[in-house]
Amino acid sequence: MKLVGNIFFVVLQLLVIFSVAAQPGEILETGDQVLDPNSDGFISIMNTGFSADGYDVDEFEITMFGIPIFGDGESLGDVQSGPDCGVTDLALDTAGYALYAGFDANENLIFRFRLAGDKKSVQSYSILIDTDQLVGTADPNSSAINPGFEIAITLIQKFGVYIYDVDGIESCPTPLRSYDISTHQQKATSALQSCGTTDIYIDFYVPFSDLETLFGITPDSNLRFVGVTNISATCVLDGSVSDIGGVNDDDYKGCFSCAILDLSENQCPSSITNISASGGGFPLGYTATPEIDLPILVGDFNISGTAEAESEIYIELYSEVGSLRDSDTTMTDPGGFWQSNDFIVPLASGDSVVVNAFSPGKCISGLADAGLTFAIVTPNQPPQISGSTQTVGYKEQDPPVILLDDATVSDDNIDLTSASVSITGNFKVGFDILAASPPSGIIASYDGASGILSFNGTASLADYDSALRSVTYLNNNATPSLDIRTVSFIVNDGTNDSQSFNKNILLSLLNELPVINGTGTDLIYTEGSGAVSLDDMIVLTDADNTDMVSASVIFTDVFLPGEDTLVFVDQNGIQGIFSDGVLSMMGVSSIANYQTAIRSITYENKSSEPDTLKRTVTFTVNDGTDNNLPYDRKISFILVNDPPEIIREGGVPGTLTYTEGDGAVLLDELITVTDVDSDSLTSATITILTNFLSIEDTLVFTDQNGIIGSYLAGVLTLTGSSGVASYQTALRSITYENISDNPNTLTRTVNIIISDNLLPSSPIIRDIIIVPINDPPQISGSTLPLVYNEAAGGVSIDDMIVLSDVDNTTLASAIITISTNFHSGEDILAFVDQNGITGIFTDSTLVLTGIASIADYQTGLRSITYENTSVAPFIEARTVEFIINDNADNSLPFNRNIIIIPIIEAPVVTTTSGGASASLTYTEGDGEVTILSGLAATDPDDINLESATLIISSNYIEGEDILVYTDQNGISGNFNSTTGILLLQGSSSLANYLTSIQAISYQNTSENPSDLPRTVLLAVSDGDTTSRDFTITINVIPVNDAPQVDGVASPMVYKESSGSVVIESEMITLDVDNDQLQSATITITDNYVMGEDILVFTDQLGITAVFDDVSGVLTLSGGASVADYQTALRNVTYENPRDRASPDVRIVEFIVNDGDLPSIAFLKEIEIEEVIDPVIVYQVVTPDGDNMNDTWVIEGIEQYPNNTVSLFNRYNSIVYKQESYSNEGGNNWSGQSNEGFNKGELPDGTYFYRIDLGNGTAVLDGFIVLKRK
Repeated sequence: MKLVGNIFFVVLQLLVIFSVAAQPGEILETGDQVLDPNSDGFISIMNTGFSADGYDVDEFEITMFGIPIFGDGESLGDVQSGPDCGVTDLALDTAGYALYAGFDANENLIFRFRLAGDKKSVQSYSILIDTDQLVGTADPNSSAINPGFEIAITLIQKFGVYIYDVDGIESCPTPLRSYDISTHQQKATSALQSCGTTDIYIDFYVPFSDLETLFGITPDSNLRFVGVTNISATCVLDGSVSDIGGVNDDDYKGCFSCAILDLSENQCPSSITNISASGGGFPLGYTATPEIDLPILVGDFNISGTAEAESEIYIELYSEVGSLRDSDTTMTDPGGFWQSNDFIVPLASGDSVVVNAFSPGKCISGLADAGLTFAIVTPNQPPQISGSTQTVGYKEQDPPVILLDDATVSDDNIDLTSASVSITGNFKVGFDILAASPPSGIIASYDGASGILSFNGTASLADYDSALRSVTYLNNNATPSLDIRTVSFIVNDGTNDSQSFNKNILLSLLNELPVINGTGTDLIYTEGSGAVSLDDMIVLTDADNTDMVSASVIFTDVFLPGEDTLVFVDQNGIQGIFSDGVLSMMGVSSIANYQTAIRSITYENKSSEPDTLKRTVTFTVNDGTDNNLPYDRKISFILVNDPPEIIREGGVPGTLTYTEGDGAVLLDELITVTDVDSDSLTSATITILTNFLSIEDTLVFTDQNGIIGSYLAGVLTLTGSSGVASYQTALRSITYENISDNPNTLTRTVNIIISDNLLPSSPIIRDIIIVPINDPPQISGSTLPLVYNEAAGGVSIDDMIVLSDVDNTTLASAIITISTNFHSGEDILAFVDQNGITGIFTDSTLVLTGIASIADYQTGLRSITYENTSVAPFIEARTVEFIINDNADNSLPFNRNIIIIPIIEAPVVTTTSGGASASLTYTEGDGEVTILSGLAATDPDDINLESATLIISSNYIEGEDILVYTDQNGISGNFNSTTGILLLQGSSSLANYLTSIQAISYQNTSENPSDLPRTVLLAVSDGDTTSRDFTITINVIPVNDAPQVDGVASPMVYKESSGSVVIESEMITLDVDNDQLQSATITITDNYVMGEDILVFTDQLGITAVFDDVSGVLTLSGGASVADYQTALRNVTYENPRDRASPDVRIVEFIVNDGDLPSIAFLKEIEIEEVIDPVIVYQVVTPDGDNMNDTWVIEGIEQYPNNTVSLFNRYNSIVYKQESYSNEGGNNWSGQSNEGFNKGELPDGTYFYRIDLGNGTAVLDGFIVLKRK
């Protein structure tokens, strides 16, 4: 490649990770004064750093310009290798730039990379430079790896800055120059954070004089630049590309050369001086290729075209043999138009014109062949006319017709100067007329004597197209000649005429239309009129025909298919069909016959409620050529009101059968109401016409939907305007009811009529058949129970009984039964026969029989007596049930209860020795203790007891004192802890109650009970009376309780190297009978490791601590409250300072002491969580004795003692293997081989590693660089 033209920069970046906490713009790693001219420690103009506006470039101390980008520019996180947001991920500024270049006054070429991360490693950053303006296929030395660069400048972290000659080379050659890393490289902070940490600037430079010496370029040479980052410690062509500057790498899917070519197309070749402090920076792309207005014709002096607005235009005119004939320079206007008028010689055939453009801030067009604009001067060609050749038809009396509506003119000129349109065949002077309406700039004139229409004026081809397309023909003769006219079109471009384009016109004579007239007024149609003549006054004429061939009668605006009908009877060879509002008539027949036929057409509206919209009917006839002018007749309507209708579904009135006692029933739920011409009704009348009885018959209606009902003397009147549907619902809701218990059975006839405020409907009749039923007799009496005292003899059960029967005067029988709690041998019902009524009492039931009056049965029932003959009667209440019968139905039963009042004696409770009290000694913690034994009970008149009550009547303490009882022998117990009362209930024998009471236990649940004696009072009841109280005294003796300690059972997880961590933050201490504690011990009882495990406590609240590191016991002492000890225990911490602590689970035992008793121990597990550091493989080894990278460091490898580390050379042969690799102790690598045939020192170069951590995780692969100085 030649060392001329443009330079391309490409930058490669390697992985750098570090944390930055410096001020924006502050230098982190210092180079020499070239990179920090004022030596203030900042790359910003001010030593206060960058502002926070997000754009640092305008604040750089060294003037720098962004290396041109492509499209949207750089993208974050688009690295091809290495981590996103790492040290090789270029971070863009707000303008899309990540790479910058500058040229200082001492002619140093300086580059700056903006990075998303920082870590001191061996990545590299490269600039590729194109010096010959050839990249890709244009450069004969290009390849897929090196698409055409001549120079590479590379910064390799930790090593230095290097210059390479890479012309036609695909790998890294020996560097031509190298520069010390400490002077030619610099690192500083940005003002932005792209990935959560501050972005980093990496700077490096080379003296431009070295490039001049090595490659022959000067500051005025046109160069192009591209920047790339690389994760290898090599130049860009011999390592993994990470990020290409100025593009989104994801768009190229690893195609390095594709990205480079896109970048080169957007970067003009630029001299180094452009990026100096006084320069304008990098030009941004080529000026767009200008365009020339074609054609360029022989004899022209002017050339014009378009280009970017306000660009300089350079025009050169060459002869056919390639010699320069003339040139000119001009400018485009704001719209982009340019024109040259300064050629001194006219254009000749074979001449060529070359045009370039230059827009400020860009490159001139034409640097590549594709940017040239080139045109050839050609001879003039005659214009041409094209269009439709189809003959134009013209009918007598037609308006002017267009002759050539698709006329199209083509020419190698952009303008025409004139045209002519001539009637060249059968021209008729005075009758044939041509006219046109040309666009502005073209003048048209017509010579009526010659039949020539002329156009004059220079105008575009499009304007002449419009002019020719506007040409019209008109014949003003009432009887024109039918000879075919020929019209010729010719255009001229100022030099040549076109060939003639001819168009023929065919003339024809006009047919006379038939004429139809009629009545002229509306047809008035009255609803229900049937078929009426549509128009019997129709008159049909035709000046030049005797026959008609067809006719139609059409509803042209409103047609309702369900209403409107036209009827025609075929006649005189004329047939008619009516469909969808159209009556079509066909058949050749005389005008008179068609007139008769049309007069015979009838109209009928079949709707009972026709729509009143006017119909328009249009009459049309045809004479075989033309239709008449339409004749219309309108139809208007007169509506006739229709009465509403009321029917039952199915059409049959039907009969309602009403059974006595049915209550309100619907009169007729099948009524249907309609009104064909009204949406609403105004009233209805429902009348009981026959056999109406005011004391029995009732019609009921509930007002609804605006309808109000009024009922009087068998007539229900409904009023109110409401919808038909609402009246139907209203009528269906009317109910009939007969309120008599002995109704008249004559059939009622009901008449129903509705009205629409104009006419009433016809009535419908509904018959109601009454079906009576027998009503049972009724019995009532006293509502209070009868109180019967033991030994009272026979007592009337109820002398207030009342009997009745609405439809009978006599009764036939009665049954009186003791229906509940009857006891044979005790309970007796007695009756003395009377008034034809006899009675028999058997087994709880007294039966009375005999027909007698209601009054006699009432007297008989009142006389019945009840007697209990027992000396110890059962006291359950008896129920006596009375039922009477009218020889058809029983009455509902009437019940009267009888309460038995016995003579009652109270039960007695004593000890077996006859005493009235007992005592019990209870010691704290005894649990449940039986309170009684040796108890006796008697009851003179009961063998059962119903309940017993035990009350702790003195010194009862809720929450401490409990009486415990287990249900047994049908006796249930319930202890009320609020009142201290135990209630036993359930009917059971005296013996069972004694057993139950002697099973009752006392318990005191307090850990610190009151020592006051409790008094318990016992009383029993037989359901009638209660015994006197039996007294029990309970003496309570308290004892001391041990304190308690507790916490959360889940283990504490201690992360290695976490410092002091609280063991249990939710610890709880309790002591039910002491306010203070005296001491506590915290002991690591399991897996204690002296020197690792430490228990820590800070003296507080009067509590002091001593930790014994031999036994692992922390002792707290000092009298303090239970709450203070709880706080103290919550502040005890565990600490393990060792980096690789024993992983065994520790168990910590907490015990507190109240001075007398220790608590039960609370145990807490401590799990040790080892912190696994990430494995970081260093990628360079420099075993030169400078204590930096002398051995291969694999950070974190010691965490994996079962690891295996292997190294391979470029031929995939193993050269080193080490199990249990460690960075210390001799198990590390410093450049020797211990595998293969050649053991010993390995040569410098790149080696590939494989690390198996030995824990089942994925093997780590990569490469390292061995380099000795």
